[in-house]
Amino acid sequence: MPMTALDFDTHKAVKNLQKAGFEEPAAEALIDTIDTAVRAQVATKADLEVQEQRLGRRMDNFRHETKSDMDNLRSDFRSLGQETRARLDVMGERMDGLEKNLIAQMVILKRDVTIRLGGLMVAGIGVLAALEVF
Repeated sequence: MPMTALDFDTHKAVKNLQKAGFEEPAAEALIDTIDTAVRAQVATKADLEVQEQRLGRRMDNFRHETKSDMDNLRSDFRSLGQETRARLDVMGERMDGLEKNLIAQMVILKRDVTIRLGGLMVAGIGVLAALEVF
């Protein structure tokens, strides 16, 4: 059976330390401390499954929130489009009103200028006629 990262032959390690000059109680205490520290830092299959489930839920939540945000944006853009069209319609109506008002004022101005020019012409003819009489 092949050894995995967690397979640690503590008996063999204690024997190696004893060969290096450690007394058996000291060697066992050291190896036990190392084994405990290493096992505390290594994730088990169950730990990984729990994290996978948490990550899956977070991803599902993210997808849901993103879809909701996109739906809200679409709705906002539709509303903005409708509001913009309504404002453009109002501006068009105002422009139409301004155009009609301007045309009416131009007609009045043209009439006034025509009347004044006609009056000046009559006055000029009168002056010319008076000059010829005298």
